[in-house]
Amino acid sequence: MIHPVGTHMNYSSGASHILSAILQQLTKMKTEEFAKKYLFKPLVIEKYQWYTDRMGINKGGDGLVLQVADMLKLGQMMLQKGEYNGKRILSEDWIKEATTPNLVTYENIGHYGMHWWVSKINSKEDFSESNSFYFALGFGGQYIIVLPKTNMVIAVTSDIYDDSLKPLRILRNVLFDEIVN
Repeated sequence: MIHPVGTHMNYSSGASHILSAILQQLTKMKTEEFAKKYLFKPLVIEKYQWYTDRMGINKGGDGLVLQVADMLKLGQMMLQKGEYNGKRILSEDWIKEATTPNLVTYENIGHYGMHWWVSKINSKEDFSESNSFYFALGFGGQYIIVLPKTNMVIAVTSDIYDDSLKPLRILRNVLFDEIVN
């Protein structure tokens, strides 16, 4: 630890994997089983792949493969503050907490909430609901982007492993200019 607790953050897929192991230990269910019961089933997500490590723990940092339509369902549920097709799946308080900017992690990405990145549409303004967006960023440039101001969800799949931030830069340069202007 090189910084006092609560002052800096460095993203680590390993920490997400540890959370998967903790969830499995506490619920006595594999993370995949837990997600299937409480998240995938209500969202009607049926085709997915979730890799495990050598100990049979679902990879928490980079092991879930979803279809684009299912990525959009997750984003829509987030946009609707935990509801999907009129059914409450996650609490509104949890959605708010998960998408609240905490510490700036990387200037080129933004703040980190609770497994969701949070950034500004217009970097010259303060954080507000009308000036922020949040996104899940997956390995190789997979994105679920939620823009509450425009009531929009965008899913991106790619295999840009050497520059996984390229889709985010394109969206910032093209779409966000339109929203700001």
